[in-house]
Amino acid sequence: MVLSMAVPSNAQQNELIVNQQPLTSVLDSLEKMKGISFSYDYDLAKEILVDRKISFSDPVRKICEDLFASLPMNFEILDDKHIRLIPLQEKKVPDDLAIRIIDAQTGEPVPFVAVGYNIHSGTETDTTGTFYLPRNAEGSISLHHIGYRRMDLPVSEARKNSVIRMVPAQKDLDDIIVLEDEPGIQTLDESGATVLHAGQIAQHNSSVFTADPLRTIQLLPGIGAQNDLSSDVRIRGGDADESLIVLDGMTLYEAKHYYGIFSTINAGVVDEIAVYKNNTPVYMEGRTSGVVDISTHSGREKEQSFLDLQAGLMNASASTSFSLGNRLHILAGGRFTTGNPGQSRFQRLLNPRPAERIQERDFSTFNVVSQAPNYAFQDWNGKVVWTPGDRVAVYATTFHSHDETALEFDRTLNINAPNMEIPLFREEYDEQGAWNNHAYQLGADIQLAERISWENRIVYTETNTQSMLESSFWRRVQKDSSYTGVYSNRISNQIADVHAFSTLSVENHKKDLLTAGLDYQRIDNAFRIEYGDRKQFDQAQESRLISAFAAWKWRPWKNTSVDMGLRGSHYSITDKIYVSPQVLITHDLSDGQTIKASYSSPAQFMQRAYYEDLTGRAYTFWINANDLQVPVSRAHKWMAGYHAIYQGFKWDAEIFYKRTSGIIEIASNQIGFDPQTSGINANTQLRVFQGNSRSFGLDLLGILEMGNLTSQLSYTWSKTDQQFPAILNNTWIPARDDSRHQLKFAHAYKLKSWTFQALWVFSSGRPYTDISKLTGSIRSRLETDPSAFQTRLRDYHRVDIGVSYTFDFPVFDLYVNAGVLNIFNRRNVKYAQYIFGVKGTGGQSTNTIAGTEWGLLDRTFNLAGGIRF
Repeated sequence: MVLSMAVPSNAQQNELIVNQQPLTSVLDSLEKMKGISFSYDYDLAKEILVDRKISFSDPVRKICEDLFASLPMNFEILDDKHIRLIPLQEKKVPDDLAIRIIDAQTGEPVPFVAVGYNIHSGTETDTTGTFYLPRNAEGSISLHHIGYRRMDLPVSEARKNSVIRMVPAQKDLDDIIVLEDEPGIQTLDESGATVLHAGQIAQHNSSVFTADPLRTIQLLPGIGAQNDLSSDVRIRGGDADESLIVLDGMTLYEAKHYYGIFSTINAGVVDEIAVYKNNTPVYMEGRTSGVVDISTHSGREKEQSFLDLQAGLMNASASTSFSLGNRLHILAGGRFTTGNPGQSRFQRLLNPRPAERIQERDFSTFNVVSQAPNYAFQDWNGKVVWTPGDRVAVYATTFHSHDETALEFDRTLNINAPNMEIPLFREEYDEQGAWNNHAYQLGADIQLAERISWENRIVYTETNTQSMLESSFWRRVQKDSSYTGVYSNRISNQIADVHAFSTLSVENHKKDLLTAGLDYQRIDNAFRIEYGDRKQFDQAQESRLISAFAAWKWRPWKNTSVDMGLRGSHYSITDKIYVSPQVLITHDLSDGQTIKASYSSPAQFMQRAYYEDLTGRAYTFWINANDLQVPVSRAHKWMAGYHAIYQGFKWDAEIFYKRTSGIIEIASNQIGFDPQTSGINANTQLRVFQGNSRSFGLDLLGILEMGNLTSQLSYTWSKTDQQFPAILNNTWIPARDDSRHQLKFAHAYKLKSWTFQALWVFSSGRPYTDISKLTGSIRSRLETDPSAFQTRLRDYHRVDIGVSYTFDFPVFDLYVNAGVLNIFNRRNVKYAQYIFGVKGTGGQSTNTIAGTEWGLLDRTFNLAGGIRF
């Protein structure tokens, strides 16, 4: 593309000479030379070729009159800096479809919206916000208006609706509504959130069997994705409990199915997800890493009315959204297992496999004598929205999930000898477990005046977790002697959370926004752990958190925004007040570029303790902070970044540093196993270790939208360390999830009714404590240097491909999805553990270690289909 410019001797008489160039190029030059802004349909304008000489010395009106005299465009000068371009309207025929465009926030009609279709054709809405879509329109239509976000949607989608909502484009919006076909991820600088819409969840599908919202979030930079058996959201080196998961205002303490292979979030009911890695909304309870705010479809607009039925290899789902009259709107959804995952190929993931490296002995593989696995899960969503008037909306929402597991097996481990195998170890294993979530919410949004709104919510959340593990084992000690032992582990955790808050928001004529409110939360938490034959924890706790908060979105200068927030909380257990400030500053540069910086210091009053038992299985339970065993954790987070948008390409970069105090780890006070029994030593106890963590690095996000192709590149370089005063003089050691490099590359290409997907995920190896290096007697954890016994797992690689096809019928769409996860069948490892200690023979005094690895998914096929009305 070439623009030739002739500049005469008088600089005020410069000219632009255009030879068969797209109108978009001409408009770009005019915007730069005259300091004005055009609002227009980009796809329509780029197809219009211009052959003309333009004099920049002429007034703007005369330039436009000359330029558009022979083009299929008209213009309207809104003010001295803004001009709206209007496609020439085609004549309406009787079969044309009337479509009305309204403001997504106020419901008021939006007049004079530029509407483009059929490449060179277009129209605009009248004073009532109505335009007529000709019967010969095909492909897609685009909507463009100054002050609103551009929208693109298929003609087939537009024909199904008589009302379309356009979202105002002010940067202070905390959320944005985009139709499901919008491919891009929206980054909102001033709110500090990255927003994903329903279309991205389905398009960048990273789950095994169905689209999964939390797994899609893992494809963003700064969020761990090196474990395809975990749907946890781990932000910038933090553990999963440091990320608050909120579904329609309801806190979810347990957001996983089937040990983490699936999340409990049904993608069929999700409208959008806002991910906060830096600052978070002040009305939300504190977590030190970030917030994932999930919103379901409201059902208040006709384009959100649907019925979707889907079935896959392991589960089926149904979701629907519809209206009863003009005032009552209903959303419902559910999922449940169609088969028994425990009897599928996934069962082997629940049991460790022998590692490739085994020291000092040649062991045969584990021989599973028998096993009886069983697994089932389900989740349900419901929402009712009643709008008795234009200024009032009343909400009632609910969520339920249930998981139930049973696993029994009998296995042996033999040692290889000449011409025979000598039985060395035998285990009989029995595990039972169940976990449940129940959540309910009542709320009301009231528009008190044009610029004053009032929100009220009361939420009840209940979480119950029960698990039991019993393992009896026999092992050969010497040639003519043996040892029989019993190991057991029981855990229970019950949480009842009552949460209520009220928020008042006032906006002035400059679009500055003041938000203030009160928040009350009561949490009853009980947990019990029996480790071996000893009761390690048995506590019942009650806490109350009373908070006041305020936030101020302020625009001191034209291109600068300052978002300040302050939250003060009184915590009943410690009887202290905790103040959490935050500030986010953004400044718009020219040509769609923005620089940003933020600081926040959130406090967290509950933590999810994590520990592993002697079988290598991980367990978690929630515990309230008390400033004794478990302190109130506190983070200090800094960020500086850059954001740019250029012709369909989005680029976002953030440098971050996070320092967190008050983290905890549950571990035994001794490392290793009794050489005589291969079991728990009599002096071994669980202990809570308190410490600090730090994480720093760089997040990069690039999104390319070019025609039917969408590509998303996420990269994170980071380093996460931890220190514990009780361990080796507070030395900094790599954290359990420390991974230097993470790269995720996702593509989606649409070709008529086909959609092709490809995903590559890479993560450098994480550290683990290699017990095989602990030869001799067991050691005190307090005096042992962890780094001396740490090894890193092999790097994680995974490549997925997928394809879907949609049959477009007049009343419904029928779709089929197929894909392959880990197509190259790479052997990835969740973590390595070396469990069985065997006393040496033949004069050797060192232990022999039989290693086990917990593997991740190998090549796995995906097939699902559904129908959408």
